[in-house]
Amino acid sequence: MNNIFDTVNCLDGVASDDVQQAISSVSYSDPTATLHLASPLSPGNYRLFICGTTSIWSAAGLELNNGDSDTTVDFTVGSIASSLPDTGFAPNRVTSLPAQSTHYANLGSIWLEIPSLGVKSEIVGVPQSSQGWNVDWLGNSTGWLHGTAFPSWEGNSVITAHVYDSNGLPGPFNNIKKLNHGDQVIVHLAGEKYIFEVRDSSMVFPSTTKSALEHLEGHSYLTLITCQWYNPVTDSYAFRRVVRAVLVSVQPE
Repeated sequence: MNNIFDTVNCLDGVASDDVQQAISSVSYSDPTATLHLASPLSPGNYRLFICGTTSIWSAAGLELNNGDSDTTVDFTVGSIASSLPDTGFAPNRVTSLPAQSTHYANLGSIWLEIPSLGVKSEIVGVPQSSQGWNVDWLGNSTGWLHGTAFPSWEGNSVITAHVYDSNGLPGPFNNIKKLNHGDQVIVHLAGEKYIFEVRDSSMVFPSTTKSALEHLEGHSYLTLITCQWYNPVTDSYAFRRVVRAVLVSVQPE
């Protein structure tokens, strides 16, 4: 395997050592289409080709993107990480960051709102490596962890943000420990509001990954993760705050 995406368009088809995955069925919940694969994907890097130029038509007989272009989405399927993301810096102290080595995906006009906390933050994509997810350079953005369900899709979408940023100031998730059962978390996407309600909040050890990162069937969930309980002796956070919310409605903006 050359570890390169060699397929460049839908018209010419699969190239070199790329492997096509079979889709068994597709389910729709406007404006989202969910693809069901014939078999699970192994850990690795994948590219979804959305073929506007060759094959995808609406029920009304209209070509996707007017038949002018294809679209690709790169994503990673990984094994469960050994530790939840390290999402906090020392409070009230500036921490110098090295040159940025992880680049986050621009997901377009998708952003997160937590009305009870006054949080409004863009969502970017955080790639997964063998060491997990590096979120050092998120700043005031929130990060969707690659390898979990895309926000609004069925399954478990894991979103993380700083409790304190590298300037020692409160980050977007500084107060998610205050969220209560029934509080709303809203994903704004493509002119729709995906409204989630909090169902559970817990403080866990960083190594407690299975329940936070597990895939969940049957509904769309958000799992919010940040650090909690800074220890100045070790210059690290002893725990993670994990808040889970379930999709309850979709409304137009």
